[in-house]
Amino acid sequence: MSIKPIRALLIEDTIVAQLTEASVLENLGCEVDVVGDGHSAIQKAEQDPLYDVIFLDLGLPDIDALTVTETILEYYEQQQISAPPIIAVTAHNYASIREACKKAGMSGFIAKPLTEQMARQALENLSESAMTK
Repeated sequence: MSIKPIRALLIEDTIVAQLTEASVLENLGCEVDVVGDGHSAIQKAEQDPLYDVIFLDLGLPDIDALTVTETILEYYEQQQISAPPIIAVTAHNYASIREACKKAGMSGFIAKPLTEQMARQALENLSESAMTK
């Protein structure tokens, strides 16, 4: 029996972080697509609505990540497609930022640097919440 890999969209603007975070997710068995800005993230999510999870850096150069989140979630809702969980990834671990992420519709929050242990825990939390729905 084969288990379907998790399809992840990683939205990260810096090359080093893209390589590092993609490697972490791939080590956990994810198939990872990477984009470097908010416009590309929205376009990719709309072109390929079959992601299992989206990891979103909050410090994007072109569009605020909360707007990216709201736009992606609105698109999925308009298309009547179940939206993937969006997990914030950021170096700024403040309660106010966590609350803003939750209000925008994000499903989780990870403080950088993204480690394998943190990514695994986030993915396990998503699996557990999907099983209880």
